[in-house]
This record gives sequence, structure tokens and C-alpha cells, in this order.
Amino acid sequence: NMNSITLPSTLTAIRTQGIYACYRLNTIHIPAAVALIEEGAISQNGITSLTIDAANSHYVVEDNALYDKDKTLILQYANNAPATSFSIPSTVTRIGNYAFDNCDNLVSVTIPNSVKEIGTWAFFQCSKLASIYIPASVIKIEEGAFTGYNYAMTSLEVDPANPAYTSVDGVIYTKDMSTIVAYPVANGQNEYTIFDGTTIIYGYSFADGQ
Repeated sequence: NMNSITLPSTLTAIRTQGIYACYRLNTIHIPAAVALIEEGAISQNGITSLTIDAANSHYVVEDNALYDKDKTLILQYANNAPATSFSIPSTVTRIGNYAFDNCDNLVSVTIPNSVKEIGTWAFFQCSKLASIYIPASVIKIEEGAFTGYNYAMTSLEVDPANPAYTSVDGVIYTKDMSTIVAYPVANGQNEYTIFDGTTIIYGYSFADGQ
């Protein structure tokens, strides 16, 4: 039932899932002294407004998104913010674990050609997100990056110039086709045949299929 939490000025760290799955928690203000926020630290809440003390020297919040100070890592997007689209800044090289989890209002997210890594459950349960385009720069997609109840997601597309991954009919494989990475659960097929020669099914590749 908690809809607000006050973090004290003495707080220096928020560990993974420290504030997790509080679905009525709609605001969080991060104090100046916080020097460590682990990936997934404030995930799966009902946050509409995410703010930070201007004196914090380690993290920054812009447009309801939390980053490290140099904005190379996006840690968390306020998952109940009203915006329907979001463009990740071109400074970002990693999308952190749980960064966009439960973002039920987002219809589109633009990933820039600076991003190299997409973390575990980065786009977990984004119920209105219809597709994702993976740029050529991405060389690491962690397990479960696009899983959850993504019941609008019909396609996962990879830039043809990407050296690590490819997409075939909206399904992501490693470039050599040895591993199936992610299957879009809303693509409408009643059956699917994995490519002959594939040796590994990534964790959560077919999770929550309709």
C-alpha cells in the first residue's frame, strides 16, 4: 500500500532490488550522498516521477531517466511516466538490467548507435512496446532482455551491419545462428521451427509466449 518513501540524507547506496515491485510507489527522490545505485535497484515500481538532488556527484536524472554521471549507463526509466516514446541519449553505451521494466506507457524506444550492451530484463513487461530495433553497435544482449508480458511486441529487428547478432523474421539469433536469443511473443505464429544448426536456446527466449 506504500505510495511514497523518503530516503534520508545519510543514504549512500541502494542495492539491487532494494526498492522493488512497490506498484503504488509513484515518486522517488534520490539524495545527494548516494554514491552507489546498482542495476535494478529501483525496478518494477509505479514511478511517475524520478528526481535527484542537484548536488549528487555520481548520478543524474533527465526526462525521468536515471543515468550515471557521464550518461554512459542508463539505470532506470520511471516506469509509469506518461510519455509514450523515449529516445536513449547517444552517450549511453549500456542499457542496465531492468532499465525499462514494466514501462506500460511506452510504445517506442529508440536505441542509438552508441549502445554496446543490453542488460538482463532491460525491456521486461513493456506491454505496449511493439518492436525494438537493435543497432549495429550492440555486441552483447543478456538473457531475458525482451521477455515478460510484452504482448504487443511483434518484431525484434537487428541492423544488418551488426557483427554479433542477426534477425530472421523478427527473431534474434547470434550472427552464426548457433544461439536463438529472443523471440517476440506477439508475432502471431502458432508454431515456430528453430533453425537447423542452432545449438543453444538463450534463457527466457520463449518466456511468456501467448
